[in-house]
Amino acid sequence: MLGIVWRARAYLYIGFACLMLDILANLTRWGMADRLRASLFGLGAGMALLALGILVARHKQRLLDRYRSLQTWKW
Repeated sequence: MLGIVWRARAYLYIGFACLMLDILANLTRWGMADRLRASLFGLGAGMALLALGILVARHKQRLLDRYRSLQTWKW
């Protein structure tokens, strides 16, 4: 969130990379302990990401308009 507020793209990339590494580490750890739980979590995470991508694609213009209005807002 700080990357968006400060308009620094590096924070966004670093945050996303840390999130992906955390998810990968948890999937690896749970996959070794319980394969059913790991597979259900992976399936659920994939479906959630797909749904998020569809929502962003459907409402892209509305999201961009809100982002532009946030850029002009006096903090």
